[in-house]
Amino acid sequence: MTRCGGIVLLSCFLFTTSSFASFYDPVDGQFDMGHHLAENAHGFLPIPILITEPAVGYGGGVAGLFLHETDEEKRQRKQAALSAIDGGAQLVPSAMSVVGAVGTENETWFVFGGHRRSWMNDSIRYTGGGGFGVANLDLYTSINWGPIDHDLRIGTSTSVAVLSQKVQFRIGNTPWMLGIKQLLAKSEIEFDNMVLDRILGNESVTSGLGLEAEYDTRDNLFYPTKGYKLSADYMVYDDAIGSDYNYRNLNIDGEAYIP
Repeated sequence: MTRCGGIVLLSCFLFTTSSFASFYDPVDGQFDMGHHLAENAHGFLPIPILITEPAVGYGGGVAGLFLHETDEEKRQRKQAALSAIDGGAQLVPSAMSVVGAVGTENETWFVFGGHRRSWMNDSIRYTGGGGFGVANLDLYTSINWGPIDHDLRIGTSTSVAVLSQKVQFRIGNTPWMLGIKQLLAKSEIEFDNMVLDRILGNESVTSGLGLEAEYDTRDNLFYPTKGYKLSADYMVYDDAIGSDYNYRNLNIDGEAYIP
């Protein structure tokens, strides 16, 4: 049995017919995990992953989402959900964790984990995650020199370990949050050609600190149907904080969901 086939089969066993029903909104019949999360705040939500990237081959994996909540927090959240017009879609547990692993047919693989926790009615929020893996990629280049016309393949294997985390603080009762962000990554690239490996193969560390601003009015953390999410972060990568490269990076993202 192939890896992809095994994942699909595993998914069928993990979800019963009643479980599948909880993934659909009873009002509009659309896919919505809100009901399942509301009823399983202490539960485990398996998430199958399929990979069809030609560069690494077919593959897949699975991630597990763990929802942490006390009985009292669950009771209050469910009561608020019952009284909300939209079902209280934003009323997710204050703490969630995820672990998972993926792999492909060319032996590329990655394992990861993360945690999200909020305090004081989501006035303070921590989000962090990390992982480790190996990516096997073939690079191709054409050599055209006189009578020589040849495609050259260069095999590479890159090992990477990465850690990312941030702490955010809400501005009053607004959708705005300001925070501090950290990124740390260590990678090592190897070539299947000994000469190229001596010349180009190396190990590097990327370390950055920065600030982030976020505006979020989405009605659902996992499957939004309306609202906006705008975020911007400015990161500083410098050898003073352990980075092998010195540079600055400004990133701006935006999402809009219109029903």
